[in-house]
Amino acid sequence: MNSKFLGPLIVVEDLSVSKKFYEELLEQRVKIDFGEAVHFQGGLAIQSKTSMARLLGLKTDEIMRKSNNAVMYFEIEQFAAFVLKLKEFSDIRYIHDMVELPWGPQSVCFYDPDEHAVHVSESMRSVCRRFFKEGLSLEQIAKRTRHPTDFVKSCLD
Repeated sequence: MNSKFLGPLIVVEDLSVSKKFYEELLEQRVKIDFGEAVHFQGGLAIQSKTSMARLLGLKTDEIMRKSNNAVMYFEIEQFAAFVLKLKEFSDIRYIHDMVELPWGPQSVCFYDPDEHAVHVSESMRSVCRRFFKEGLSLEQIAKRTRHPTDFVKSCLD
């Protein structure tokens, strides 16, 4: 048996609202739109609450919101530009505003329109480049980011 994980499928109340959110803010590109479900190129899929309830044989009120037990995680190269773009979405509800994690990446957490937690973080490649521009040596960057020197070096090439 060969099992292959394709990515998370999250349930949404309004497919068009969520599709727009993931396309416009998080720059996800639609791979295929089935009408009641949308699969994005990166592996994320969204499905309407009514169709998911029907598929699982559940009542729609048995599908809960805001469980905070899973996070949609995205990495981005141009984090500062993303934060500016995020501020244009006035109805965003933050879990936490921008912070710098101990190993270097800047990150922000917020809820999507259906209260799924979304965590967006600066890519480690960007972190290494930022630290290098700030004057840290290869070894200092490796120690700070907790990544091997070879990895750091590959980020700077």
